Amino acid sequence: MSNIFSSVYRLGFGAMRLPTVNGDPLKIDYPQGQEMISYALQNGINYFDTAYVYHGGESEKFLGSSLPKNTRSKYFIATKLPVSQVESIVDADRIFHEQLTRLQTDYIDFYLLHNLNSSAWTKVLSLDLISWAKKLKSQGLIKHLGFSMHDSYQVFETILNYHPWDFCQIQYNYLDVDYQAGQKGLKLAASKEIPVVVMEPLRGGLLAFSDCPPAISKVISQFPGSPCSLDIAFSWLYNQPEVSLVLSGMSTLNQLKQNIPLASKTLPGSLSTSFLDLVSQLKSAVNLPVPCTYCRYCSDCPQKINIPNVLNWINQAAYSGPTPFHQKMYSQIPPGQRPSDCLGCGLCERACPQKISIRKWLSESQKLFGL
Repeated sequence: MSNIFSSVYRLGFGAMRLPTVNGDPLKIDYPQGQEMISYALQNGINYFDTAYVYHGGESEKFLGSSLPKNTRSKYFIATKLPVSQVESIVDADRIFHEQLTRLQTDYIDFYLLHNLNSSAWTKVLSLDLISWAKKLKSQGLIKHLGFSMHDSYQVFETILNYHPWDFCQIQYNYLDVDYQAGQKGLKLAASKEIPVVVMEPLRGGLLAFSDCPPAISKVISQFPGSPCSLDIAFSWLYNQPEVSLVLSGMSTLNQLKQNIPLASKTLPGSLSTSFLDLVSQLKSAVNLPVPCTYCRYCSDCPQKINIPNVLNWINQAAYSGPTPFHQKMYSQIPPGQRPSDCLGCGLCERACPQKISIRKWLSESQKLFGL
């Protein structure tokens, strides 16, 4: 397999869920975030993943301000072209050079065509964005070209087979074995010697199970050494030799400190059959009706409905039923910003990479939480 990730630590720093001020995604908490960057660099992490749209464009600026300039050759920056915002090569050029400015760098180590699906792929072909990116690569502005995607295996296979990509990025965890590209896509990429970067190892943090339901606790207690659910999710990924890098979008220094040791805990092919059987049991015990990863792409709601929070509460209620906590939080949503205030415009669903029927779930939340 290609060795472009041979110098990259197994855990990558995802800059989509950085610490924020008062929960405002546009206001990154620089002191906390920079403390995390410093700790990550000191403890082996050398791959930092962002995108043009993360934190409303502030994520790239944060990394540009926070990564040291005097050791640029010792770490790798990955960012992405927002295909949805590109209507011409002029757009692509403008955005790319804006990214270089934001990131305060002369080149991008790993550049991806972002969030490809069937319609975005049609645009990539019609604008010939691959030739555009290859030109930047020949100029040394891009070192490695890849893509990230959220669509069916069939779409993934079409994109993967079209071009000799340097790498690709897929959503993958023990729940998503048969979802989107899934394990079949992982194996296909490996067969073509294309390295795979895994995103959403914890399905937007839901597999960390901060409040572990009884059915899940019962399964976890059977694992050797009774590891926490975080250990299980990462170990399952690191066990697979086809996984070149696991990205985690960490929001706190404590999450970073928890995740880093796990990258060296499990070697490929080292987990026992009994461990993997227990993971299968755990997968069956997990009941998440909404495949939300808390990416917040739906945050541009004209009614300012906090859609990710509502969907998260629905998933939590799947284990315990609507609790007084959920009902209290739901009742405290300001008038005008409640799910019942949804205009039905569908903007959120068009932005959702998971293709969730958000309007349906907003309506369902009113029945669940009694408002």
